[in-house]
Order: sequence, then structure tokens, then C-alpha cells
Amino acid sequence: TTSNPKVRTLENTIRLEARTKILNPKWYSSMIKHGYQGVEEIRKRFDYTYGFSATAQAVESWVYDEVFNIYFRDIEMSNNMQNLNIHSYNLFSNRLLESYNRGYWKATQMQLDKLQKLNE
Repeated sequence: TTSNPKVRTLENTIRLEARTKILNPKWYSSMIKHGYQGVEEIRKRFDYTYGFSATAQAVESWVYDEVFNIYFRDIEMSNNMQNLNIHSYNLFSNRLLESYNRGYWKATQMQLDKLQKLNE
């Protein structure tokens, strides 16, 4: 998209994408302002990230840790997303659990307990 393109590895591109979108406070704050659809957009963005784990094993575990910290560990964010779109939020938490179950994420027991409690 620029006159000086850079060739990056898939892993570097995913790191950049994660930092500029799903882990970026400006991005996710603006998504939350869109309410129901914003939560759905966050969930879809995470699904795309997950897809790169499933197809290319190209997502580092720290990305999943940060996603957990932002969207599930933070009580205010968690409550806000649940109130705006509980369906998408549940799909999001299930996908994060699936990331662990498939070995893409090295979650702690505390992280797993929190996600499982959300899905009860």
C-alpha cells in the first residue's frame, strides 16, 4: 500500500497485525463504540488470528495471553462486551479455549478457569 513495500515473514506480519488491531487500545475502543457489531468485529478479528495458528502455526502464545488480558481478565471490558453482544463474546471465549485445546496457546489454570466459568 506504499511506494516502498516491505517483505515480511508471516510471523512478523501477524505480530504487526495483532499489535495494530486486536491488541491496540485505539482500535478496540473504537470497536466497542459500535456496540453489538463492534463486539462481533473483535471476535471475527480474533478468528482470523486463530486461523493463522490452525493453518500455519504462525501465532505466538503471547498474542493469546494479551487477548485474554484485554478482553477477559479486565472485568470492565468483559462486562461491557457481554452486555453489548453476549453471543459473540461467548463464541470469542470458546475460540480462545479451543486455541488452548489445540496447543496453540499455553494458558495458565487461572486463565482456563476464567474462560470456563464464562461458558457455564
